[in-house]
Amino acid sequence: MIVDINANILADALTRPLSIQTMPTIQHPCFVNEEEIEDLNKPVTLGELEVVLKCFKKYKSLGLGGWKVEVYLAFFELIGEDLLRVIEDYWMSGIMYDAFNATFIALIPKFDKPSTFNDFWPISLCNFIYKIIAKFIANHIKPILSQHISKEQFSFLDNHQIHEATGISLECLHSLKIKNLK
Repeated sequence: MIVDINANILADALTRPLSIQTMPTIQHPCFVNEEEIEDLNKPVTLGELEVVLKCFKKYKSLGLGGWKVEVYLAFFELIGEDLLRVIEDYWMSGIMYDAFNATFIALIPKFDKPSTFNDFWPISLCNFIYKIIAKFIANHIKPILSQHISKEQFSFLDNHQIHEATGISLECLHSLKIKNLK
C-alpha cells in the first residue's frame, strides 16, 4: 500500500512539466569578472597536474596505501592520465568520491603516559588525491583572491606569511609608545 502511494507520487512528479519558481534576487557584490570565471572553469591539464605534484614536499608523510608524492612523480607517465581524469571528474562535477574525502584523525601523545585529551596532538591524515584537488583549487583562486583581499590580510596573499603581521604590529605599538613619550 505505502509502496503504491510512493510510486504514484513519483510517477506524478516525473510526468508533470517542470515549473520554474522565481525567487527574489538578492544582489551580492561580484568581484569576479567574466575573464576570471573563464579561467576558473578551464579544464585541468596534464602539465598543471605535474606542476602541482612537484610543489609537494618530498620525503614527508605517506599517502593512502603508503604512497608518497615521489611514487606519483616517478610513475607519472604511467598514472598521469588516470589521475588527471579523476581530478577533471571532480573539477567538472564538483562531486568528490567518499574515499578521497575520508580523513583519519590520529592522536599523538605529547609525552609518556598521557591521561587527558589535552596530552595529545591531533593530526589529520588526508588522502593524497584530496590534497592534490585542494592544491588545484587553491592555485586557481589565489590570483583572484590576491586582487580582492586587503594588504593587511597577510596569510591570504602571495609571497606573504602570517608572521609578518606580528612584526608590523610590534612596529606599530613601538611607534605609538614613542609618540606617547614625546
